[in-house]
Amino acid sequence: RLGPTHTNPSHVLLASTSIKMVKAEGLKSRGKLAGHASKVASLAVSPDSAIAASAAADRHVTLWRIGAADFADEASNQCVQTLTFEHPVSSVCLAGGSGGARYLLLVLTTDGSLAAWRFEPELVALARGGAKKPKKAKSGAAAASPLAPTPHCVVRVAPAQGAAPACADDPQRILCATAVGPSEGDVIVAHGSALQPTLSTISLLSADGALQPRLELPRVSFSMLAAEGGCAPSARKAEKGKRAREQQLGALDAAPPSQARRKGAGAAEDGDTGKASGEKGEAAA
Repeated sequence: RLGPTHTNPSHVLLASTSIKMVKAEGLKSRGKLAGHASKVASLAVSPDSAIAASAAADRHVTLWRIGAADFADEASNQCVQTLTFEHPVSSVCLAGGSGGARYLLLVLTTDGSLAAWRFEPELVALARGGAKKPKKAKSGAAAASPLAPTPHCVVRVAPAQGAAPACADDPQRILCATAVGPSEGDVIVAHGSALQPTLSTISLLSADGALQPRLELPRVSFSMLAAEGGCAPSARKAEKGKRAREQQLGALDAAPPSQARRKGAGAAEDGDTGKASGEKGEAAA
């Protein structure tokens, strides 16, 4: 995976199992991140090039600090936080951070669910391993991680009528998503059928400016998708099976050519026999 750094185009992130910061020209290594136990499947860099998010087949998403100072200090703990998911991760997206704006992390999993977190840039700085720890509260509790284990917002396609909320055979789901615009909550999602997806721009924000805990996208009506009664075979497959049955019934009604030739020959023999009997009758008379 290749992740360009927005504020420093001369450097890029290269990811396999480990993640390296290299020069775009010559690919000379400038530093290395620990990475994942398995191959990185998705990589995203924030617009301010301060943090990156990576996902692998191990169902983990990790936030990293990728500033020049972080790579220069070998003792620095570049890992901000690691999140664990129930399903494998399809893609990650990072937005915000520029001009002091809050970061927005989007994580799409293979079950078609889109999870979103929003957090302050200051929390990433406080999570720095080599940085001075903030003062503890009077209760003695330490500062929390930048992200809570539970996402601030979850977006899914509405389940079919009478179907379970997370039907594995449901062809309608979120296929991909990305943040868009200066807003901290505007997202473009592709959902519906993989063959004919629908693009929608949605806002994750509620009226008070916080992320909505749960959003459902309407189902898309296409003949090739499952019936609204549940996760049934598609209408296209049902129609194909109906045509196949009709063809089989038609084949039973139509006589094969070999049978037709035998029937024609039999009719000709019957005609010759009748003609010969008539001639014998006339001779006798």
